Order: sequence, then C-alpha cells, then structure tokens
Amino acid sequence: MLQAPPTVAATACASAAHAALQRELQRVQAELARLIADDSSTRSEDGWDFLPFRRHCFAMQQAMGAAITPLRAQTRAAVARLSPAMAQLAALDAVMANLLAPREQALLAQLPVLLDKHFTQLRDAAVPGGPPWLPRFDHDMRRLLHAELDLRLQPVLGLLATLQRAAETQIP
Repeated sequence: MLQAPPTVAATACASAAHAALQRELQRVQAELARLIADDSSTRSEDGWDFLPFRRHCFAMQQAMGAAITPLRAQTRAAVARLSPAMAQLAALDAVMANLLAPREQALLAQLPVLLDKHFTQLRDAAVPGGPPWLPRFDHDMRRLLHAELDLRLQPVLGLLATLQRAAETQIP
C-alpha cells in the first residue's frame, strides 16, 4: 500500500525536511562541482603522463561517494518518517542501493580506464603546431565527471521528489 496519503503532521514534517535536504543537496552539488573544476592537481602537466589525471578522477569518485552516500541516507530516513508506506519505499531504496552498489562501483571504476584510452588517442593524434589536445581532454574528463555526479544523484533526487510531493499534498 504505497499510495496511502501522508498525515497533516507528516506533510509539515516533509516540507521542513524537503527544504533542509534541498539546501544540503545544493551544497553538495556546488562543492563537488567546485572540486571537479579545480585543475590544480593537473594544471602543470605537460600532457605526456595520464597518472595525474587518473588520480584526479579517482579522487573525484571518492569525494562523490563520501558526500552523496550520507545525503541519500538522510533523504531516505526523511521519506521513511512520512508513513508506513513511505517507510517501505525507503526500505526498497536501501535494498536496491545494496544490490546495485557492487555493479555500479565496478562500472564506474572503468571510467579512468576509458579516459586513459581517450587521453592516449588524443595525445597520439596530436599534430605538432596544431590545435592543443590537452584542453580538449581536460574538458572531456570534466564533462564525464559531471555526468557521473548526475548519475549518482538520481536516487537522491527521486527521494527528494517524494518528499516534495508529500509536502505539497493537502489533507482535507
């Protein structure tokens, strides 16, 4: 019975929780976007060694996991407090997270490998005196990291949408 309407108290609670979690989401997104954009760890590279870029990519993946996992848990807990039906939804999210986490981690761990191939292809295809290839690679890497951030935030956004809907539901 996942369709049961929330109580008036739950609606007020959902509204407060949604606002607080929305602010936290924005803070996390801004901080991670700032870290992705920070090129201080790769700026001085001459473009012949991928290792600094691999380190940056790995550091970003760790930062995303460290920031998003607790945010998802907080959002899940707020949804669970709405009603028994929403507690079931939150429990389902927890189960899905545990089931999919190993596969997701394995797939995301392949991103630096793919970036390494892209790096090598761009570097090897570069023509002396031609357009610089390293800025293109840097741009591509950051776009990929932003896409990973968006992917990792999808469950949080879904849970937040549930909270928002509960907050907007008017009980007669």
